[in-house]
Amino acid sequence: MFCRVQNECDAKVDISFLAPTVTGSVFQKAFTDKSTVNLDVVEKYAPLIKLVTSSKASQMDAIVAAHGAWFTAGMPKGAVKSLFEKLLSSKLVSAEAFMAWRDDLQTKKAAGKQQALLNVAGFLSEVVEPSLKQSHAADDDDDEEDGDEDLDAEYLVNHNR
Repeated sequence: MFCRVQNECDAKVDISFLAPTVTGSVFQKAFTDKSTVNLDVVEKYAPLIKLVTSSKASQMDAIVAAHGAWFTAGMPKGAVKSLFEKLLSSKLVSAEAFMAWRDDLQTKKAAGKQQALLNVAGFLSEVVEPSLKQSHAADDDDDEEDGDEDLDAEYLVNHNR
């Protein structure tokens, strides 16, 4: 399926609307054994997931599909956290998307979201939030460096008069 989608879709065509369907199917397959999550399934379909989750909104759709599949599987202990960690470490879902999902009021009543939030609260505060802070700090450092170059240029212009 991935090869067909990749070969037949123009790179300029946005196929992120497929995210709920594709990720929902992958995560259901990952929870075939209702007592745990099979992360090898996620790894196997990672290129396809990556293809359909190019935006923060489509990544949020993937998170909703993930917690929905976990909820449907009977909420196996530790499985939703393991799945979320895999999605983040594989760069299939960004830290920004996880935080947006957490704060999103439209998905507040989605099946399993409240239970998932309780199970991943530590993950969000210990892993996701710090990675966002590091990301923003790096952006601030880049801004400061850019400002220093402007100051250096201004100094040279004013000093050469």
